[in-house]
Amino acid sequence: MPASDDHLPAEQPTAPYLEAVAAYGLRGSTRFHVPGHKGGAGADPGLRSAVGESALLMDVPQDIHGIDVGPTPTPYERAEALAAQAYGAERCWFLTNGASQGNHALCLALAGPGKHVLIQRNSHASIIDGLVLSGGLPSFVDPEYDSELGMAHGVEPGALEEALERAGGTIEAVFVVSPTYFGMAADVAACAEVAHRLGLTFWLSCRAA
Repeated sequence: MPASDDHLPAEQPTAPYLEAVAAYGLRGSTRFHVPGHKGGAGADPGLRSAVGESALLMDVPQDIHGIDVGPTPTPYERAEALAAQAYGAERCWFLTNGASQGNHALCLALAGPGKHVLIQRNSHASIIDGLVLSGGLPSFVDPEYDSELGMAHGVEPGALEEALERAGGTIEAVFVVSPTYFGMAADVAACAEVAHRLGLTFWLSCRAA
């Protein structure tokens, strides 16, 4: 949930991760690591023209000392801490392979072999992939469907509660999507309240099918 006006994070005038990547990319050193374009020197002229020299200079891999690894807190860790502060969260983890990686991780963590979970019907395929990896067992709850626009919206708290009642106490975690690819947001607070009232873990994903 957004922080209230009384608990807004302090202004964040720095961007430690971006600053570290830019400092590394623009220092002018020869590169003997991936990617193969070597900071743009080996790139096709058309690509250099399209994306610009600076973008290629800052295209660096993970695990570079002084960016992702090195004395703690690294720029990467400082950036995660600032993001957590901005969102009012206790902890933030950046994903290095898009939201699919996060969905795989949550399924492995929360939906182990034989665990029964309730997921939104239009969840991203990566949730299903994650359940295949973890051995979790899904049941589904339908989002609201807009027949005029031909698109799915969010899950209503009432629909979530009904789906949990139908499951008869077998559900151990709830996965809800908000916002969808169409930008439609669910009533996250009310859905979380439904899940927490039953003692269930509530996970919010930002990817829909």
